[in-house]
Amino acid sequence: MEKSVELVGVNSKIVRFCKVFMEIWNTRLILKTKQEVIQSQPIQIRRGIFQGDSLSPLIFSIALIPLTNELNRADCGYQVHGTERKISHLLYIDDLKMLGRNENDFKNEMKIVQTISKDINMNSGLEKCARICLKRGSVQSKRHVGSTFEKDVKELDSREAYKYLGIE
Repeated sequence: MEKSVELVGVNSKIVRFCKVFMEIWNTRLILKTKQEVIQSQPIQIRRGIFQGDSLSPLIFSIALIPLTNELNRADCGYQVHGTERKISHLLYIDDLKMLGRNENDFKNEMKIVQTISKDINMNSGLEKCARICLKRGSVQSKRHVGSTFEKDVKELDSREAYKYLGIE
């Protein structure tokens, strides 16, 4: 019980820290020519995650902890041989891959992603998403999971390559 109370205090401090510092985030545009360096006035970052600083990936990762916790709790995915553990997803910063044994697993995972995304006000770049159904290494006919995301996620053609972390 004491650990959960300590974590709540730590979490509120992290949230407070982020709120204070995100309000003062700003950047400048710099143009270097042969003759001079031109610098803009400070430009305040009003929404999203400030790109390019070392704190942004950490804040983003912290925001996605509820998503990965819920996906882990969902009892979906592939059983790791010789263990009770299942792998339902791979998550690296903003790159999420979901793995399901069957259509129901995928439906459950999609529902979790939709719910958590809505809760934390996160939009998905669905134009970069693709899905494919494989059974014993063979591409299966198109599956329809019935998700509101489904119409926006293209079906990966068996002749296409998909990149994960920049690797086909």
